[in-house]
Amino acid sequence: MKIILPVAGKGERMRPYTNNWPKCLLPVGGKTIIDWIVDDTHPLAPTETIFITGYKAEAMDRYLADKPEWGKTRTVLQNDPQGLGQAISLALPYASDDEPLLIILGDTLFDADLERLASESENVLYTYKVQDPRRFGVAVTDENGRIKRLVEKPQEFVSDEAIVGIYYIKDVKTLRDTRTNQHMATTEPHHAKRRNYLNSTTIQPHHIFKNVIIASCCN
Repeated sequence: MKIILPVAGKGERMRPYTNNWPKCLLPVGGKTIIDWIVDDTHPLAPTETIFITGYKAEAMDRYLADKPEWGKTRTVLQNDPQGLGQAISLALPYASDDEPLLIILGDTLFDADLERLASESENVLYTYKVQDPRRFGVAVTDENGRIKRLVEKPQEFVSDEAIVGIYYIKDVKTLRDTRTNQHMATTEPHHAKRRNYLNSTTIQPHHIFKNVIIASCCN
């Protein structure tokens, strides 16, 4: 398994703390955010961890140079961040169709069972039940608990399963085949790109998540 960690964001809502550091290197509970994430992936024994960098990329390069215990790592520069779809696309040249991917947004702190993925045969999207889903992107499931579609900040109730930013991709070939989807090259607002990329290339029944299951997260 390979891990993809998109960490290119500017963290504008966290200024002035991110004036000199990317958000993922901010300390939380005695460790940086990215340390918490990487430590949680260690039981999976990833063959490589790919960091999609952008804002303050040189700080991330220096940090990784002091982390030999993280095993094989790679940074890929996202010069002009255009959302999650673009970030994943930049990492795909370093992925293989016969090795699954675990994508975790680089500012996501969570308490979740990732070790189950070592024996998982399907694609998995982690979610968290929330009281007010109007503030989040949510996953809508069918009667069997499988995801049918994603809805961005629904104003009418469709689901309380908020997307937390953890995506396990077993079917890498289909993801690779759809990376040139029109939604990855549009000029839509940033918040819409993430929704449309996922809906169009990973959630519809004929695409990558035709066998998707949902995993509750964050106890």
